[in-house]
Amino acid sequence: MTRKQLEDLGLSKEQVDSIMKINGDDIENAKGISATEIKNLKTEVDGLKTQVSDRDRQLETLKASAGDNETLKQQIADLQATNTTAKEQYESELNQLKVNYAVEKALTGAKAKNIKAVMGLLDLADAKLDKDGNVKGLAEQIEKLTTGEETKF
Repeated sequence: MTRKQLEDLGLSKEQVDSIMKINGDDIENAKGISATEIKNLKTEVDGLKTQVSDRDRQLETLKASAGDNETLKQQIADLQATNTTAKEQYESELNQLKVNYAVEKALTGAKAKNIKAVMGLLDLADAKLDKDGNVKGLAEQIEKLTTGEETKF
């Protein structure tokens, strides 16, 4: 929304100023929230990576000192498999958080009135991020929703 568009609607300068201030405040608020969420997520990811790395080192040390004890070696192998599964789960959750953030950002840019409701209409089962951080195929789905008679924003 631009100042000119509002003036073309016949709004006075004071009304336009008020609308622009409210809109600016909303945008700044959204930026602040997003920045905080990203910082928190990065901190959490760094902590989880450190935990996994520490566990892997401990397991390697234990494995080296186990000698010929097959039972202990099997337990170590099981722990390594569990750690690998946990790492994959964390990476999957992190990717899902990134996808959700990218979708919310795109829907905000498309001026969706109720982001949660619109997200329910999107097919995000196989959503993947491209190298620019955008969800592949999302733009087409949003376009379909914004132009469809039953789903216009």
